[in-house]
Amino acid sequence: MVRDRLTVAALAVLVVAGGLLVNHADRAWPATRPFVTAGEQGRPAALWPGSVTVHSARAARGLADGYGGSLTTGGVWVAVDLSVTGGDRPLDVGAFQLVDGEGRSYDATRRLSPNAPGTAQPSSPVRAEVIFEVPESTLGALTLRASTLAVPQLSAVAEVPVRLAGAVGAELEPRPTTLETP
Repeated sequence: MVRDRLTVAALAVLVVAGGLLVNHADRAWPATRPFVTAGEQGRPAALWPGSVTVHSARAARGLADGYGGSLTTGGVWVAVDLSVTGGDRPLDVGAFQLVDGEGRSYDATRRLSPNAPGTAQPSSPVRAEVIFEVPESTLGALTLRASTLAVPQLSAVAEVPVRLAGAVGAELEPRPTTLETP
């Protein structure tokens, strides 16, 4: 009888503690969410303090490493052609990811350097290709996610659907980074 009452009391304490945890989580977690702006390919998507524009994307099974060699992957290489433009101050994108239709994300490859457009000054677009390694099965539905911080919590984030131009090629040679005229 005493053991039954202790069990009921312990369960009641667990339920109350769980309710308090959920209440705290509901109030605290949304405060650290990223600030996401949806965009579309070919148009600037706001990425405070500037913008990012996805122009096109292409895929290949091999990647020229810039030193006369070729990098291989178990999937495919995807090169996303994009421009980054500063707004009222310079914009330096902290992280690029490709997100597939299942919600899995793939960071920009670190096997190639540099693999980012660098800092874009106000009204001075920097155009570059950012390279990713992804499974070939993900090529149907990809979204570029660019965030101003390396960790997206409390970061400005732009999400832009990416459409591949053409079929998967044999080898990809990344285009050089250029400064565009506004």
